[in-house]
Amino acid sequence: MTASPDLDTGRVARTDPNTVQSVLRAASLLDCFADGQRDRTLTELASATGLTTSTAYRLLRTLTQAGLLWREPQSERYLPGPSLLRLARSVLDGGDVASTREVVESLGVRTGLPVTLAVRVDGEVAAVLGAAGDGSGLPDPRGLPRLPLHATALGKVLLAYAAPDGGRVADGTARGASGSLSRFTDATIDSAEDLAAELDRTVARAYALEDLEYQADQRGVAVPVRGEDGRVVAALGVVGTTRSLPLDAMARLGLELAAAAGALSLPRSLVPGRPAGLASPATP
Repeated sequence: MTASPDLDTGRVARTDPNTVQSVLRAASLLDCFADGQRDRTLTELASATGLTTSTAYRLLRTLTQAGLLWREPQSERYLPGPSLLRLARSVLDGGDVASTREVVESLGVRTGLPVTLAVRVDGEVAAVLGAAGDGSGLPDPRGLPRLPLHATALGKVLLAYAAPDGGRVADGTARGASGSLSRFTDATIDSAEDLAAELDRTVARAYALEDLEYQADQRGVAVPVRGEDGRVVAALGVVGTTRSLPLDAMARLGLELAAAAGALSLPRSLVPGRPAGLASPATP
């Protein structure tokens, strides 16, 4: 594709002293994603906008640092970033369930994996929206069994970003008769100390991992979903088998989930009673 004529930044507004050419050029790079293509290379973007490769690279680097675009490390392709998606959400989304469901179902199509949007209720993970790996929505995921906090990626997100009075580790985790955390497989984290370390790692990388901890052949990745005030109100995640979700794909999925989470506007109707103890951590 080529950039919109109104954003033909190699030549735009050179006679207008009231415009900033670098901003117009950056805008034309963003406009290249308006046709629905998910990702693009540096060469493709430079060609579409008429910019030199070096100019396009500098602008793309700046847009990436601002969160308006993302650069996928392995393929070096660029995607819309979380800040751009949040902007789109604030303009186009009235916070209705339909638009939230659309984001969840679209993520199922892109990843080919089941997707769940979940909140913390009574010390467990409760699904509020979901989609199958083909993007078809689940009739009422709220009727699904609740999941343990400490053994699932969704639960680890909800624990990791809990406010101090919400019980980061000690409260709300399933425990066995001995007081240790309940084990579901040989890989389940069953001590509060190990879980605390795992939650620190979750916050540091901004997504949670689940590796055969709840079911013996299941992996998962999840990210926080923030409300309008910046507080974490839910978790968005995918699960798959060891075959459909290999270890080397989990970091990439963490990035893709974060981008989708940035586009979500979670209606209050999906957050029963606004789960207590969810907040932004002290460190990003």
